[in-house]
Amino acid sequence: MTDPFRDGSGPATGFGGEVYIESPALVGADFDTIRTSWELDSLRNFAATVADMGGITGHLERFGVVSMELYAPDGIAEEMVSGDRIGIMIGLEAPGRPAEVSVAPGETIRMIPITLLTPGETAHIVDGGAAGRREVAGRLLGTGVGVVSVVGRPSVV
Repeated sequence: MTDPFRDGSGPATGFGGEVYIESPALVGADFDTIRTSWELDSLRNFAATVADMGGITGHLERFGVVSMELYAPDGIAEEMVSGDRIGIMIGLEAPGRPAEVSVAPGETIRMIPITLLTPGETAHIVDGGAAGRREVAGRLLGTGVGVVSVVGRPSVV
């Protein structure tokens, strides 16, 4: 997401952020496991969506954290909402990890975590709007879930 725009039409830092997902299931995993994981599929889907949107950092600056639904990758049926999608929280504060990284003198990019939501959390956000999103974000941080994505974890709502 930080590749420079090739035609010179945009900033040298591209969309100004890098996205990541934190999953204990991938700690120590080999390349093929990561390559075929639902986590990487979700991250690719999110990155493509962000590129189509023209970036996400402006939304994060305006709203703090945001949420969205993505088409669900294979292997996580229990987390699906509306039959074929998953909910994610975008941009939660990740304790112990930098929110920004310097990539060149005077140029920083934002590190943007995505966190898998449970169907109940996604429904709570859809029903509650911005207030519901803030509540879920606060509970994810307050319960220690934070930015960690685990299939089948208990809902915080």
